Amino acid sequence: MIVILYLGQITPLANITITSINLAVSGHSEALSGACIAYVAASTFNAQVKAWEPLIEPFEGIFK
Repeated sequence: MIVILYLGQITPLANITITSINLAVSGHSEALSGACIAYVAASTFNAQVKAWEPLIEPFEGIFK
């Protein structure tokens, strides 16, 4: 969680979640390749309504 200090109060700014990380690497030492599968989500805090709002909707992604 990322927070900021504003007018003497600690206010949340963002919450980023990365879970269920699976990493696969293949190939020779000269030419490695890999892929990462992970669950990703992020929210920002709206201080006006005092609620979390999605910045990145939860998804499971493949990153190469």
